[in-house]
Amino acid sequence: MSTATREDSKKQGFSVDGMTCTACASRIQKVLSRTQGVQSARVNFATETAGITWDPEQIDEATLAEKVQKMGYSIRPAVNELLERKKENLKRERAASLRDRIIFSFSAILTLPLVLPMLFESWMLPPLWQWILATPVQFFAGFRFYKGAYHSLKSGAGNMDVLVALGTTVVYGFSVAQFFLPDPGHVYFESSAVILTLVLLGKIMERGARSRATRAMEELLSLQPEEARVFQSEDDGSSWELIDVRLLDAGDRIVVLPGERIPLDGTIDSGRSETDDSLITGESVPVVKAAGDTVYAGSLNLNGRLIVSVSRAVNQSSVARIMKLVEEAQNSRAPVQSLVDRVSEIFVPAVVIISLLAGSISYALGMGISESIIRGVAVLVIACPCALGLASPIAVVIATGLSAKNGILFRNAMALEISGKIRTLFFDKTGTLTLGRPEVSEIHPTGSIRELLETACAAELGSEHPLSRAIQDYCAKENIQVDSSGFHYRTVPGAGIQATGADGSELVAGTREFLQELGIEAANDNAEGSVVHVARNSKYLGRIILKDTVRAGVIESMNELKTMGIRPTMLTGDRDGAAAPVAEMLGIDFQAGLKPEQKLAAIDACDTTSGMVGDGINDAPALRRADAGFAMGSGTDVASEAADVTLTGNNPMELVNAIRLSRATIRKIHQNLFFAFIYNITGIPLAAFGFLSPMIAGAAMALSSVSVVLSSLSLYRFQFRYNEHSS
Repeated sequence: MSTATREDSKKQGFSVDGMTCTACASRIQKVLSRTQGVQSARVNFATETAGITWDPEQIDEATLAEKVQKMGYSIRPAVNELLERKKENLKRERAASLRDRIIFSFSAILTLPLVLPMLFESWMLPPLWQWILATPVQFFAGFRFYKGAYHSLKSGAGNMDVLVALGTTVVYGFSVAQFFLPDPGHVYFESSAVILTLVLLGKIMERGARSRATRAMEELLSLQPEEARVFQSEDDGSSWELIDVRLLDAGDRIVVLPGERIPLDGTIDSGRSETDDSLITGESVPVVKAAGDTVYAGSLNLNGRLIVSVSRAVNQSSVARIMKLVEEAQNSRAPVQSLVDRVSEIFVPAVVIISLLAGSISYALGMGISESIIRGVAVLVIACPCALGLASPIAVVIATGLSAKNGILFRNAMALEISGKIRTLFFDKTGTLTLGRPEVSEIHPTGSIRELLETACAAELGSEHPLSRAIQDYCAKENIQVDSSGFHYRTVPGAGIQATGADGSELVAGTREFLQELGIEAANDNAEGSVVHVARNSKYLGRIILKDTVRAGVIESMNELKTMGIRPTMLTGDRDGAAAPVAEMLGIDFQAGLKPEQKLAAIDACDTTSGMVGDGINDAPALRRADAGFAMGSGTDVASEAADVTLTGNNPMELVNAIRLSRATIRKIHQNLFFAFIYNITGIPLAAFGFLSPMIAGAAMALSSVSVVLSSLSLYRFQFRYNEHSS
């Protein structure tokens, strides 16, 4: 049965400072467990955390902290920094949105009486009442623009706040002067109030659209459970206690019931179920999981009870890693943003100069002071640097969030942009185009087959290469056991492995060329598949032929890439006999028998924008050398760290989707920039020549930013394509 606690109990995770060894953790746990009102206490020295459940009617948090402090330690509420920061940001965003709505409502209520006389002339208010209504709008509702303008000018730059504050202040100040002159003239209080109200409305609409742009991050946040069922007894698998996930570390064992989300990454110890990994890997089909399989934090356990051994703490979980990459990508800048930055540096000063010229020329042409000021203000108000500034960042935020939700992680905005420019795409073979699970298909000994297998198995125990694992698995099935103790291993990437025993014996397994370099004559490679030649003490023992299976969906993906104008090419260290059948099946070019440095040379020789797709440690240099590196989800952490884009699933169509999304995003950014430039290029002259009033200019400026954001939101209509089956 599960461990129960009172419903009104309080449960909290704490960070513990001052512990120097496990004895410290045991002491704190023992003292807290014996404290009146504490129902349970669990202290973890490795993570320096404590999980405490207590009755708030008997003891409070301050007393607990004091109790620990008397022992020479200190506690404070534990924080999962990444997740908590995101939650705080979302909370602040909602609070800011509510504040904006309140200020806008206040501004709109006061502005409405100023606007109505434009429809009903008999409702015209006296100038005094117009001044009374417009003043709070100007200085209370408009305070954010004054504040923004101050900080902008203080830093030596200009932004939209400078233009809005300057334009509305000129109109308001001119109207005040007109009102208090001995011979009062026409006032324009309604213009300044309407401009500010419309811009505030635009900001609300823009914030709402931007919040939709970050909704993928909110969905990721919801995937991370806050508690996990932790074993309390090895004898009774049903005995568990709910523990804050922040207190768990690698090695802890947890229970996941059907219908629950898996709280942490780990390996299944026992149980069998199907998991929905769609929001982590992008795979839409439930995956069958059993003992020994890996499960991911945030995945949904569908129909079986699982006992999982935790492999990573919560800050290193799949959800945390995805969120970290998405955050880094969203905070990065696309190369096209450099153009926008250069334009923005001169935009505001140029607009101010144009405004002064428009007003001065109008006055010189005899249009009067009022009309001249109105034209100058219209220029200030209609100019919109925000539309330019939002053209790229919003599209990047949407694309990176959307891609993460579908199993594609761009490291930064540069990777997002470069991926769409690829014209040549290089592929590793084993584990990328194939499943990476080769099987022994033929054995050709020169003498004893057992001696051949024993030698091969002993040599291959020093490697984790897929071919090595396949030979080890085959030997295990044939009940061939060897003792590798005392052997010293030397691995030559792309060639083979050499093992030297304590008694001086030398075992060799690898390519024909590798054995020949060691002076061992090997048989010709004339079979289809990967061939491992084996020798002991310079005596050739024979060869083992292995065959791998092409990954499901690869053929369709290669065809799709070709239709996109991309040339797929396979680079492999395997021999021609193993590479040619795969390349022929896929209809792609290939280069075989390549050493790692030769793969780099092939990438360097490419005269178009190149990409590299791989999954192994040996692929890391090539992933870095290509313009864009793609790491498959089944690959190693080293490959993922070297890559610009990580494909968390094993569906080859994720690669196609990554490139398609990149192209769609860049098209959208260019479309946004075109609109923003055209808007300003046409709007500013129209305002300068008097075709637009300040109120219409203000409305146009507010809508321009919103329209750019709404345009970027159309990326949510992007359709991800998937093969019917993936492996």
